Amino acid sequence: MFKKIVEYFRKFGTSGNKTIDQFIFDNYLKWIPYNEFKNIKYLDAGGFSIIYKAVYKDYEVVLKHFGYFNNLDESLNEFLNEWKIINESDKIINIYGFTKHPITSDYMLIMEYANKGSLRGCLTEITNNWEQKLYRLYEIIAGLDKLHKDLGVHYDFHDGNILYVKCECTCRIYISDYFKPYQFAKSYLKKGYICGERPEIIEGTIPQCYIDLMKRCWNNNPLKRPTVSEVLDIIKKWVIPPDSSMKIKDIDKKLKSDIMEFIKAPTGYSNIISESHPQACYTSRILDFTSEELNKILEGSLESFVLKFFKSKQKEKDSEQKFIELEKINEENKMELVDLRQKNSQFERDIQDLRLDLAKQIKKFAEKENTLQTKITYFQNEIYEKKALTSNLTEQLELNKFSIQQIQIQIDQLKKEKSDLQEKLTQTEVNIKELKSQHESLIEQKKQLEIELSQSQVICNQMEQEKIDLHNMMRGFLQDQKFTAKLKAKCAKLKKEITQLEQKLNNEEQIKVQLTQAIQIKEDKINELEQILINIVNKEELSVLEKRSVNESTSGKNTEKIHKEKEETIGLQQEISKTSTSYDASSKGQVLYMSNFDKVIEELKQRFNELESSLTTNSEKGNRIHLDFSMMAEEINLLRNSLDRLELRLKQEENELKNLAAD
Repeated sequence: MFKKIVEYFRKFGTSGNKTIDQFIFDNYLKWIPYNEFKNIKYLDAGGFSIIYKAVYKDYEVVLKHFGYFNNLDESLNEFLNEWKIINESDKIINIYGFTKHPITSDYMLIMEYANKGSLRGCLTEITNNWEQKLYRLYEIIAGLDKLHKDLGVHYDFHDGNILYVKCECTCRIYISDYFKPYQFAKSYLKKGYICGERPEIIEGTIPQCYIDLMKRCWNNNPLKRPTVSEVLDIIKKWVIPPDSSMKIKDIDKKLKSDIMEFIKAPTGYSNIISESHPQACYTSRILDFTSEELNKILEGSLESFVLKFFKSKQKEKDSEQKFIELEKINEENKMELVDLRQKNSQFERDIQDLRLDLAKQIKKFAEKENTLQTKITYFQNEIYEKKALTSNLTEQLELNKFSIQQIQIQIDQLKKEKSDLQEKLTQTEVNIKELKSQHESLIEQKKQLEIELSQSQVICNQMEQEKIDLHNMMRGFLQDQKFTAKLKAKCAKLKKEITQLEQKLNNEEQIKVQLTQAIQIKEDKINELEQILINIVNKEELSVLEKRSVNESTSGKNTEKIHKEKEETIGLQQEISKTSTSYDASSKGQVLYMSNFDKVIEELKQRFNELESSLTTNSEKGNRIHLDFSMMAEEINLLRNSLDRLELRLKQEENELKNLAAD
């Protein structure tokens, strides 16, 4: 499957670096430009690299950026040599190729994506029995042993660098960060121990042989710690049973006791990262065996354990093999689907190009046919004209027998012209034959084009479907015409209402004229009465004042009252003048109000005419029928509101005029 994916990726150019390009070619890898990746997201960062997740086509991949991995030939060659050494191991995460960061211009690895992340986040998902735990541990240590033998000691090895890939029916464990974090030495820092990640040993939950191995690996003296190969041999004895020819009684006693500890160990798991899970349930069997019973159990249960283990491993390998085969078939199907899509798109583009070329050729052939037809008609007309000319000349020869010499001269000239015409005629016949041959060839080409046109009948069917769609659109257009008819009816109704209002307005204007005349008459009468009243009041007040002045002068009273009464008369005269001016102002306001009313009526008419003209233009042009109905409805509502306001104003004005007439 890995090579299939790599072949699927081999579609782009080169990296520009000869060393990388040669390495890619020799190892069936791929150079992929950075802009071909989508959904690039930051995942994690370690001491030596930064990890990004990305999607290329339908594949999820990892882009790994190393801080030391740049364009320098020294670091590049070192990296490529390390990859050649460890490429043969099946415990190392797969590499698909290389890319280049567009900003930093550093090379990046394209690697397989581990869908379950690191082992640190999947500890609780591992199967609860010790058989599966030891087998996973054996896979990890086997990969680490391979790296140590080839490159050196991995001094950045922790559960975050162990990747866990879970498929439908199998699980795979890989080792990552296998470039650069090595030193060829026999000791390295215990980072997990320093960072406080050393697990707490809970007595009774872990076999004693496993505890002893853990403590040996934690020894403060690096020389007393077991090597990776020694640890691998110990766990291999626990996991892989001895040769089938070896009997149970021949197995080492220490190994027997270790296997029995794992058999008796409680199932479940303990949370070695933090405190124990509150819902964790451990079951154990504490049995007291004699030596004879122990031998029986070892002979019986160990054999059954070994057989079950072999069967489960065989089933797991078979299922994994089947899954790999199915995955290969799936990848092949995906690649075939992509190729078919590309071929289909190319085929559609070719058909479109053929259609365009066919239309151009038909147009050219039609133009050539038209030009040839015009030339043929021109030559035929010329031949007819020459024949008519020769017939006229023969008639003149019969009529002019007396002028034989002149006629002979004319005949000679005519013979020459005839010979010229015959030459022209022969030339035209040759041209006509050539044109006919060209015409026949054009007819043959036309037949071929008609055959090609018959092949494109599918396009005509599509055009028929488009005609049906246009017919449906015309139905909608007719419905829109009905809608415009309704709008016209509403506009006609509004027009009638406006004419009625105009009639009312004319009536009101006539009433207004009559009332203004009556008001003018009453104003004249009021002015006369006011003048008479003023004269009478003045006379009476003068007479009263004279009498009072005489009496007071005779009685010897003070003249202050006389002055007060004069001031009161002056105030009354001022109030009368104010009332007359206010009455004049009110009459002027009414006149202004009526003029404003006329302006509103004119604006209303103008808006109605605009609405009617927009409706007529929309009815004439079908493409503009889809005007915004909400705007027209708002215009109609505004017209109605303005009409209602005008009616109210007319009524108020009428009432005011009636009140004035009554007063």
